[in-house]
Amino acid sequence: MTVSRQAAWGEPQRTYERPGNQARRAAREWQAGDIAFLKHSDAFTEGEVRVLLEPKKGDREGYLPQKATGHPVIILERLSAQSTHVLITPVSAYSSSADNNYCPPWQQWAHRHKYPDYFRSFEGCERYDPVVPHLRLLPGQRMPKPKTSWVYAQSIFCVPLSVIGHFTKSPVLPCLRMCPDSLNDLISFMKTELRSSRYRDSLKLLQDKEPASSGLGRFNPVREATWRTVEPRSQQLVPSRPAVPAPAWRSQTRPNPPPSSPSSQQVPATGWVTPTRTTPPAAAATTANLNNSNTSGPAWTLPAPAVVKKSWAQTVAKTAQPKPANPITTTNSNNWQQQQWTMTEVSW
Repeated sequence: MTVSRQAAWGEPQRTYERPGNQARRAAREWQAGDIAFLKHSDAFTEGEVRVLLEPKKGDREGYLPQKATGHPVIILERLSAQSTHVLITPVSAYSSSADNNYCPPWQQWAHRHKYPDYFRSFEGCERYDPVVPHLRLLPGQRMPKPKTSWVYAQSIFCVPLSVIGHFTKSPVLPCLRMCPDSLNDLISFMKTELRSSRYRDSLKLLQDKEPASSGLGRFNPVREATWRTVEPRSQQLVPSRPAVPAPAWRSQTRPNPPPSSPSSQQVPATGWVTPTRTTPPAAAATTANLNNSNTSGPAWTLPAPAVVKKSWAQTVAKTAQPKPANPITTTNSNNWQQQQWTMTEVSW
């Protein structure tokens, strides 16, 4: 009989689950408002590291900083029970402890580039703006670090459920939860008070990750097959044109497309009409009639002169210099050499 290693050393038997079963089990549990735990980057798979921690050059959509891992997170959005991704924001102490007298992050040199009014504090933590209320948990619950728990509203990420785990430092089982009104206040702050569209962009990315079976994604395949948006401003939906036009489609009256040339004229009764060029009568084709703007009716437009290509012989004949006249005007023997040279030049 073979004895297992755990039984030989007195260790309890461990049961292992397949990664898919763990993800499906976690997918049925997490809801908006839960305090979960974002696993350390060392626990990420190669695919998760490639998608989340190593974005492509120039593409930071869905990028997750490595420093954000290993922290408790607030689940902001989960669209349906079939969702495989959630929207989260980390909760961090930002290196604040009793050693630095619980210095808030907006007073630290390392976080000088962050907006101080973007920090939201849990109950028991220092607030930047005393008017802004604290983030609250359910009655009887509190964060493990009640004096150093802040949320930076600009840190919003869309992550798969496979990188989300239980917050083991939570004193409450199964997990800590935020008050619904406090969660809504935080989400409203992210939507309206931020100087960027970080929350809207992350929500669009979350909708793109939504399974088609839930019907809550940004693009509904059933709706997109039958409808299309033609006016983005008014979001008016009209039936899309079928592949084979039906008789009813052919019988509908539609305006003609706008003209391609600026010389076209619009006639309200018949739509767009392009005027045709006609040859004016010989008596009317004069400079006075063409340039007279007081005459009624459309003005005549002279056609452009036709360009006729000339042959090489015609071009040479036009550009050649005329031959000089015969300079032989006398038969004097004294001018015999000059006469002979001139005759030779003319004959050539």
